Amino acid sequence: PVTAARIEVAVRGEPRELAAPVQNHLLRVALEAVTNALKHAAPTRIDIELAYEPDQIILTIRDDGRGFDDQRLPLPSSGHFGLFGMRERADKLQGALTIQSTPGHGTQIQLTVPLAE
Repeated sequence: PVTAARIEVAVRGEPRELAAPVQNHLLRVALEAVTNALKHAAPTRIDIELAYEPDQIILTIRDDGRGFDDQRLPLPSSGHFGLFGMRERADKLQGALTIQSTPGHGTQIQLTVPLAE
């Protein structure tokens, strides 16, 4: 069962136009992270931050849900493709995806994408 959670969105820095593929991948990673949290983590709160920096953009999604062992991610054969899809999107953008989670203490997913001048 999907739980209800308060979702807060914050934008830091000076927003600017991003290439369509960058916009699409950022949106899809955010949607997947929020969907995973709601489906699997029973969070009461999800925070999404988009930080525009001079040479990169950083998307961070944090939840206060049940978390998981981030050293033992599910295999694609388990039917859980979400985290792998996020990694593929990060790779397509020459970005870096970090996943930090601890059972009982929520999850943070961060995608850092370098921006061409």
